[in-house]
Amino acid sequence: MTLELLNTLASIGTFAVIASTAIAAAIQLRHLNRNNQLQAVIALRAERNVPELSEAVEFVVSELQEKLRDKAYREELESDQAPSRDRHKELLLADFFEHVGAYVKKKLIDEGVYFEQASPGRYWALIEPAIAIYRRKRGAQCFDNFEYLVVREQEWDKAHPQGTYPAGVRRLVLRDAYLESDGPR
Repeated sequence: MTLELLNTLASIGTFAVIASTAIAAAIQLRHLNRNNQLQAVIALRAERNVPELSEAVEFVVSELQEKLRDKAYREELESDQAPSRDRHKELLLADFFEHVGAYVKKKLIDEGVYFEQASPGRYWALIEPAIAIYRRKRGAQCFDNFEYLVVREQEWDKAHPQGTYPAGVRRLVLRDAYLESDGPR
């Protein structure tokens, strides 16, 4: 075997080792990214389940519209002073979605994964009047990540009007035991 042939074989061997190392590194990075996304989603679920945020959700769903009829309540939202999150629980919930929106916007959380399990748009619809008042003096940058999150959700919903159930996978047959007794629909 000549020296030139040995050098060529050594170069090919070196290339093969470097290429396989690069492929293994890419695979590891992909797994690491997926693990980081999973950890982020788990952390968001834990944050969403803290009592203060659960109270804020209940407040937004059941009390906010009535509170917004009170001029003094609205004036607090528009005030130069930051409203108390204890009194204005809608802002606490908006803060949460603001964080989530930033994570989605910066691609720290995959929006598809997030939108398969969350619907921030329904809360935006309830909080929107308060955000509009809050933005009067503070500008459109307030809660803009929350707004971005809702826009992305709307686009995601348009792209998946039938959901994301995998094509070609059989569906279960639902037995509606009360259909007959509930009458025609």
